[in-house]
Amino acid sequence: MATIAERSGLGRTTVYRHFPARNDLIRALFEHVVDEARAVTSEVIETSQSAEETMRAMGPAIITIADRFQFLAGMRDLGDDVITDSTTDPNQPTRHFVEEAQKRGEIDPALPAQWILTAINGLGLGASAEMRSGRLTKEQAGQVLGETLVRAFVVGR
Repeated sequence: MATIAERSGLGRTTVYRHFPARNDLIRALFEHVVDEARAVTSEVIETSQSAEETMRAMGPAIITIADRFQFLAGMRDLGDDVITDSTTDPNQPTRHFVEEAQKRGEIDPALPAQWILTAINGLGLGASAEMRSGRLTKEQAGQVLGETLVRAFVVGR
């Protein structure tokens, strides 16, 4: 907490006033990650045309977030409930995208939307782990993730 206060230019008492414990701060960071991921994926959804194009573009977008916040990877257990809540949120933009693409027949309607969201999250974690290990570059991880999403969920691929 002292390091965080120092690097943010705040006094320790100010940091503790907002975040009484380290876990409170980490939880707030995960909430920020979820908000940022929602904004990035919303932008992809809004600018893409087809489900295939959207899924392919989601890979690099997700990896950009994972790269930026990779320091949280070892603390995932402290943010698991925040992430789980975000994937089950009925107003989540990716859920709306998946459900609409299923109605259009671009994504298999036999697959539950929740399963698809959970799988996207899991595949994103896997691609992020490969990037952190150095087995994939950031660009490769984004491309592999996007292509995997297309092949896994887009009908006719």
